[in-house]
Amino acid sequence: MSVVMKLQERGQITLPKKLREDMGLQQGDSVVAVPDGLGGYRLERLEHMSFGEMVQRWGSREPSNLDDVERAIQAGQDAEADEFIRRFLEE
Repeated sequence: MSVVMKLQERGQITLPKKLREDMGLQQGDSVVAVPDGLGGYRLERLEHMSFGEMVQRWGSREPSNLDDVERAIQAGQDAEADEFIRRFLEE
């Protein structure tokens, strides 16, 4: 199924409900655009990790405040996206 989406003024797109449902996406989920090797991209959902899983994977430092937690979450999502793309490019 092809889906047409319109790019908004600030570079945002809205994923249609059917596409969100098919991909298992919920508000706050992260999506990565993966090169398909043919000049296009495909969208894939990034899996969520708990803070404990991030600490286990990327370090054991305890957060001192909410800002540390938010930075750790973003770093975890960025690292997972980088790893996903690295694996894809190796295929």
